Amino acid sequence: VAFSTDETKLLLAMSDSAFSPNGDKVKDTISFNPVTATKDIVKYEFSVADAKGNLVYSQKNDSSLPANFTWDGKDKDKILCSDGLYSAQLSVEAANGSTASASTQNFELDTVAPSLSAETAWAAFAPNGNGNQKNLPVSIKDCSAEKLWTAEVRDTKGKSIYKFSWNGKKDAITWNGTDDSGNMAADGTYNLVIFSTDDAGNSFSTEIKGITLDNRETKGYVTADLEGISPNGDGVLESQKFEIRTSVTDNIVAWNFDVRKEDGTSVYALSEKDSANLPAVINWNGAGADGKACEGTFTGTLEVKYKNGNTVSAVSAPFVCTATDRKSV
Repeated sequence: VAFSTDETKLLLAMSDSAFSPNGDKVKDTISFNPVTATKDIVKYEFSVADAKGNLVYSQKNDSSLPANFTWDGKDKDKILCSDGLYSAQLSVEAANGSTASASTQNFELDTVAPSLSAETAWAAFAPNGNGNQKNLPVSIKDCSAEKLWTAEVRDTKGKSIYKFSWNGKKDAITWNGTDDSGNMAADGTYNLVIFSTDDAGNSFSTEIKGITLDNRETKGYVTADLEGISPNGDGVLESQKFEIRTSVTDNIVAWNFDVRKEDGTSVYALSEKDSANLPAVINWNGAGADGKACEGTFTGTLEVKYKNGNTVSAVSAPFVCTATDRKSV
């Protein structure tokens, strides 16, 4: 903004529209450059006022203009001013007595950095899987309103493969497992970095580490060794042997194995509570929970849940269990 007389023209330019005098060495001060063609300035006064017009800082001298003025955000008592909008004014007097003044538009003193908190519902997902974790939902809370927020999915080498951006506030983002070109990303571990820098130079960054994208196909198999068993204590065909196989053996978070009657009732059960690792072989002695030999037709059933949300179900061929008549076995 310029004010001119016949003798003098004056401009006051500022280095930025915002600054953050918080001691982080990023935009800690703001500078103002006076521009005038008049060479014989003999007096000047530079001042800063808040949004209400209250004077918070001034500098004056009976001399020529300095090349620039720098304000560190402090008032005349060296106390940091409150965050808010301010403007600068400059008045000059030339040797011939003519005067001129100029002022800047509002600029912002801002010492508050962007902020938010983010968390994921799960740490692993399978976009091509059969479970309910086909994408990665990220919930965002307490998001400050900024001109630009950026979230990057980065691989283990720190390379960004997928980027989100928004202005203002946001309460959620979702990664579907693709890269910026729309191609499915490779199986592996990724980190999500969310960051923002405001006009005053205040910066914020947060990171969610260890996100696993796992699109491996999961299958399971249960094989019953015998077509029938007769647990009657004579040492012949006393137990059933089940062989358990899965196409993916790691990242299992839960499993259940049951021997079930034809009506689905479980007479024998094992789970991850009995063994953290899924056994390759399970032997059943034909007894139910009461310790007595079971009678009827049965199957071995397997349910497996993986960290990425995939589930596997498998059932063996039916077999007979009876302790009363071996001839029927």
